Amino acid sequence: MLSERANPPPDRHTIPPGIAACKTTGLAGLDAVLGDLAPGALVCMAGRPCVGKTALLLDAAIRICRRYGTNVVFATAQEFPSEIIEKAPLAARPALMEIPALDVLRMRTHFPSDGDPKIFLVDMHGVGATWPHVLAHQLQVDHPAGCGLLIADGWGIYPDRGTRIEVELAGTRYIAAWERPCLRLSAATLQAAGRHAERSRVAAVYGIGTAENDKQWSGPTFNDLMHLSSAVRASAADTVLVHRPELYLASGPQSEAKRGLIELTYVRPDGRQSCRSELWYDKGEHGFRSER
Repeated sequence: MLSERANPPPDRHTIPPGIAACKTTGLAGLDAVLGDLAPGALVCMAGRPCVGKTALLLDAAIRICRRYGTNVVFATAQEFPSEIIEKAPLAARPALMEIPALDVLRMRTHFPSDGDPKIFLVDMHGVGATWPHVLAHQLQVDHPAGCGLLIADGWGIYPDRGTRIEVELAGTRYIAAWERPCLRLSAATLQAAGRHAERSRVAAVYGIGTAENDKQWSGPTFNDLMHLSSAVRASAADTVLVHRPELYLASGPQSEAKRGLIELTYVRPDGRQSCRSELWYDKGEHGFRSER
């Protein structure tokens, strides 16, 4: 891929001291496990499919953008930028702006300097893993609002197989892919992300899927963390495990009591679990909240 071969260094400009500061989302349940997002920090948010990782990352991006009046880069792989915009609350959608991959690769990206800060959406299938860090660095240096957060969502630790749908019409069989494959995560990718984040002084959060497609409903296990351990330890990254209990409970009173619950567990690079927290989520405008 062109963007990977070019591999432009994100430290080509100097970051003035003090341009960035530690940030929190303002959502107590999330801040309890994330802590203060320091400039240059690298955090992995990992969980099984459909537990709410992308929605939680989008919520964090919106909160950081509003709370600190700063820009955010949201790089997505498994979902299209247009799908991310559809997931956002109506009130937040004007702040989301997609950047075409061709503009990124040609270094012709235009960042509006007037008006409110934006959440810039980038398709990693079009630009690769390095260019979102370059955009965050460029915003940090050249834009009045800087860049307070980089989110890279759509990574996985298993080779992904897109869901296939077969439809037969008038004797003709059609096979269509339902989802795009995620990007395969490696220790080298996370190590490079840590270097880029440190040089640009922009905190980076990576969204990572931790299950094979054919085993995603078997329930979360300690293996989810073990499969991440080699990459995470090599990059010295903190990890937040995301779990949605209602997906693994049979229907009944117990399942109903867990409806909308998101469990978060903070795991240190040495693999020890040191903090747990809970969030509640609904698909309406309320989104995530720390209490039911």
